[in-house]
Amino acid sequence: MDLSTRTIRLPAASGTRDGQEERARRRRIAWWLLCIGLALGVAIIVISAALVFGSPQLTASMPRGTTEVSLDSTIRVTAQGWSAYVDSASLWMTPLAPASGVEASEVQIQVQAISEPWPPGQTVLLVLPAEGALRPDAAYRLTVQASALPIPLPWLAATPLEEQIRFTTQPSPRPLANETVELKTWGAPLAIRWSLPLEDLQYEVTPPVESRAWIDGAEPNVAYILIEEPEASQYRITMTDARATNGVHLQQPADFTMVPPAQPKPLDTEEPLPIRLGAPFEIRWNVPLQHIAYQISPETTATWEIDQGDATTVRLRLDGLRQGTEYRLEVLDAVAASGAPLAEPTTIRLVTPPALQPPTLQTGTGASWAPISARPTIAFNTPIADRAAAVAAISVEPAVPGSFQWLDDRRVQFVPSQSWPFDRLVTFRVQPGPGHASSASGSYLEKAAVLSFRTEPRKIIDVDISDQRLTLIEGDQSVRSFLVASGIPGADTPLGEYRVLYKMPTAHFTGVNEIANVEYDLPDVKWVLPFMGDYTIHGAYWRETFGRPGSNGCVSLSDDDAKVVYDWAPVGTTVRIHE
Repeated sequence: MDLSTRTIRLPAASGTRDGQEERARRRRIAWWLLCIGLALGVAIIVISAALVFGSPQLTASMPRGTTEVSLDSTIRVTAQGWSAYVDSASLWMTPLAPASGVEASEVQIQVQAISEPWPPGQTVLLVLPAEGALRPDAAYRLTVQASALPIPLPWLAATPLEEQIRFTTQPSPRPLANETVELKTWGAPLAIRWSLPLEDLQYEVTPPVESRAWIDGAEPNVAYILIEEPEASQYRITMTDARATNGVHLQQPADFTMVPPAQPKPLDTEEPLPIRLGAPFEIRWNVPLQHIAYQISPETTATWEIDQGDATTVRLRLDGLRQGTEYRLEVLDAVAASGAPLAEPTTIRLVTPPALQPPTLQTGTGASWAPISARPTIAFNTPIADRAAAVAAISVEPAVPGSFQWLDDRRVQFVPSQSWPFDRLVTFRVQPGPGHASSASGSYLEKAAVLSFRTEPRKIIDVDISDQRLTLIEGDQSVRSFLVASGIPGADTPLGEYRVLYKMPTAHFTGVNEIANVEYDLPDVKWVLPFMGDYTIHGAYWRETFGRPGSNGCVSLSDDDAKVVYDWAPVGTTVRIHE
């Protein structure tokens, strides 16, 4: 029906106002219906968009806290929401291995968008390091900032979004051994434990030497390097590359110093070794030993043992050695406790001490004779080790009772318990041989030592009171005679046989002459020979006349004559006084 030709019949005038109101009401209802329809349409669109796009959020292809992420991994980041935009992305790396040489830093990244923000929906980015791959042994932190509208209404503000994703990458293989490894057993390989199981290993040895390496089939965390015949004292082993079973390679070369067991060699044998006769001697080695083989020239009987408490000491005993001779000890083989062999044969020179020199006899007189009170001393030229054996080797003729006393480690003195006989040859004989007198080095007399001296002739100081004369008698001969002044009557010089008790070059005499009842005080009386109590033979400088009694009981002479008697008569000389 064509509305333009439709005829509308108007009501009567009385109904005109009601018709106008009806039309106005209908227009209002239509308007409201239009508004409601529009609102419902918008609501339907918004709800549909919310249902389609969801609430704004950021998601990543990698869960938070993921460990051992493959190094060629790419991180997929999705910004979801209406008109979603990624504003920024940053990647931080922190090394987990302290010795990696890499510091914590921000990593340059490359970003690839695989979904554009139009038509409105989501933005998908692929994030990876600019250098192309992740680093092993590292902790990463990816921070992404984005924004999106919650609903597609232009007057609403965009919702900011931020997501932090933390993850760690695959570890690289690392050797766990010390930088210096000392091998305990000769021929044993160097065992290096790794942080990860290995499937390949590359290395270098300095100085170059024949070697081989392998990975333990049962325990691939352990690799072995064996140097077939080590000659150097140490080797530098550089791990140039290693690939773990996870495919990650060693990140930087690792150096080790391998010290093979030391090969045995004797110490301090550059100079000849002095050895003590009849006693074992020791040879020190640089390492403990388990075996030694040798030969000695000139040939002699030898036995050896390794010290149980200190295996670096080998103790040898050589029997039948000659004094003053050099021997050659050739070490043909030696095996250390570690199994290390002798590097090369070596020769050790051994020197026995020269024979003990014959001792000398000292009597204290400097002459071939000695007083009957002499204490002769036997002097050796070197310290004596066994004093008792040395004394047992000494005999004395004539047999005079006495004892030996050591003055020091070289001199022994014979102390007779009585005087030697006058005018006799006294002989000391020292027996030779290693069982007798021997030095600290074991040297001994090869021939008997015979040492002799003659005692003084018998000496007598003869005083004849009747003739007032003193005569010096040596043996059977009168050698000198002097006038004296003996004691006056009442202070008589005692008759009898005495001995010189001691000698004084000067003395101070004081006392009372009871006969004359006179006190005397005589200083500096010279050449005094006491023979009984206060009775002496002495010089009398105050007396002018001799040859008649005049003393208080002593035998006095002139100072000159008293000096002759004093020098001639030793202590113990017989003093015979008679009429």
